[in-house]
Amino acid sequence: MNKKTLKKAWMEGRISPRKPVYTPEEKKIRAAISRRKRYLKNREEILESQRLWRERNPQRKKEISATYLKKNREKINSKSREKNKLPEQREYMRSYARRHRASNPDKYVSYTENRRIRKLMADGSHTDAEWLKRLAEFDGCCAYCGKKVKPMARDHDIPLARGGSNYINNILPACGPCNSSKGTLTAGEFRRRLAGEVVSLDPRWAKQLAEAQENGRKTRTLKRLMREMAAE
Repeated sequence: MNKKTLKKAWMEGRISPRKPVYTPEEKKIRAAISRRKRYLKNREEILESQRLWRERNPQRKKEISATYLKKNREKINSKSREKNKLPEQREYMRSYARRHRASNPDKYVSYTENRRIRKLMADGSHTDAEWLKRLAEFDGCCAYCGKKVKPMARDHDIPLARGGSNYINNILPACGPCNSSKGTLTAGEFRRRLAGEVVSLDPRWAKQLAEAQENGRKTRTLKRLMREMAAE
């Protein structure tokens, strides 16, 4: 239609010369639809362009991601919660956690130890490089029984519960069983226990320990006896 025809139609009231007026919400919806259409039409080109931009601007990408996360944290969390309710998603997360734990045993040992250190507010710290050097000093073996297993725990010579620090000079490599059995003993006390010597000066404990060793009782029984005598 030319201008003359349009003007005549307008004068006759068949059309309105005014453009449609949209609310801000409607404008956002129309813009989103337009972006989606443009994305579907040029998907590969847009993805490649985004990949190249992320490679050229890694710091800016981190800033944008952090800003978006801060602004939409509740929205993201609610979507994640809804998604995690699905049975297939829960099973996927369990299997992923099992695979990650199996392929990164040292990381999980470190996570657990760091949580305990923060809880006890122990002094000092050490790096992974210092730990690897310390582990090499013992040829990768347990400082108590001499076994070479993985993962090796970072045991504290003087336990954190007794005021020990987290500096590397207070760290010894220990296998899982030795680390669990040592408890709150120092390295010297635990070695004497392994050698069959009496740790406590209490004669009742010495007698019970001798009887237990003769009868071949397990360590758990010894711990129970120790708690009973402490309660008395």
